[in-house]
Amino acid sequence: MILPSILDFLAQRIGLEAHSVGLPGIEAALQERMLALQITDIGAYRDLLLSNAEEQNALIEQVVVPETWFFRDQAPFDFLAVHARKQWGDYSAASPLHLLSLPCSTGEEPYSIAMTLLDAGNAPESFHIDAVDVSHEALHRARVARYSLHDFRGKNLDVLQRHFSEITPDCFDLLPRVRDTVRFAHGTFQQFPFPEIPGSYHAIFCRNLLIYLNQSWRRQAVELFRKLLRPDGILFIGHADAFSDLSAHFSMARNASAFAYYPKGAPPPPSRRANLPPTDSVANLVTPMTPIHKPPLSALLHEMKEAIERQDGETAHSIGQAALSHTRIHPELYYLLGEAHELRQDIAAAKDAWQKSLYLFPRHLNSLQRLKNVLEREGDHAAAARLEARIRRVQSLQPEV
Repeated sequence: MILPSILDFLAQRIGLEAHSVGLPGIEAALQERMLALQITDIGAYRDLLLSNAEEQNALIEQVVVPETWFFRDQAPFDFLAVHARKQWGDYSAASPLHLLSLPCSTGEEPYSIAMTLLDAGNAPESFHIDAVDVSHEALHRARVARYSLHDFRGKNLDVLQRHFSEITPDCFDLLPRVRDTVRFAHGTFQQFPFPEIPGSYHAIFCRNLLIYLNQSWRRQAVELFRKLLRPDGILFIGHADAFSDLSAHFSMARNASAFAYYPKGAPPPPSRRANLPPTDSVANLVTPMTPIHKPPLSALLHEMKEAIERQDGETAHSIGQAALSHTRIHPELYYLLGEAHELRQDIAAAKDAWQKSLYLFPRHLNSLQRLKNVLEREGDHAAAARLEARIRRVQSLQPEV
């Protein structure tokens, strides 16, 4: 049982909307902290938490989701490279680009931004990246800038040749010319660590965070974005992050896969699309759709499990796509999608689905086990060993039957 005062603490300190993350994930984090402290009574733990700053930071570290990797979702980085050249082409060391990554986690995103701009032909001194996160542990790892092959998820490995020095076959240090373009700081929307200079950022990356925030913090985030972005700036968010307060002040770019938004009132870049008929003539061609009844999500998940048990990957995959119309933040759905992809012999898609499941709920035991098995088959024994260690930690927290 989670006491309301603990949920209130997380809401006040990091803006966490508990039900968006899932109560099981918070319960698991609490169990880990209570186990570490050898406390068995939830009331006693609450009293310690509310009076001890060190334990407050420890619980926050346990709750936040560190799952990320380099060039996660390629489209935003491609969009940034093109837009920087076309829209902000006059930047230099004397007048550099300023970009923000929040949350930056263990550094993969801000460093991906830096490598994108460098590979587009920009000098390191022509841009500066500010990176903010609530996790002290994640920021320490980001500053060290030492990574493994698993941090690339098998993609964009060519950057290892250009931007990293190899320590061992599975250990790489980021080169100083990339690392020095990023400035890390601890903070949140409410405690922003850098000067809040209006119009100071050309681009803000805030991906896969807004869905976890309560309404008050989301509104504060939008106000901060509006203040800090230039009129011709871009906001990058995650695919599930859009909500009404955001759309009231930002317009989505034409490249929908980038999930890039312009401040409303700013003219977007010229379109290369062919001229279309006037809006009203296009509207006349649209036939109003009859509302379609959607089966409940629980029924779809049950049908997916039955199809997987029959080894019918195609049917399970089709049902999974229908289930995604209900939600895109359900860890069990992505686990089952991974099973369906594997039955269809699409191992890359299976791994991606299990990684999404773990992003949403890092202690999803089935996803951990399936992903570990695939990594072992692929010969990535170091990454598999790390997952095995996570599996043992999760299993140690489960009550004995």
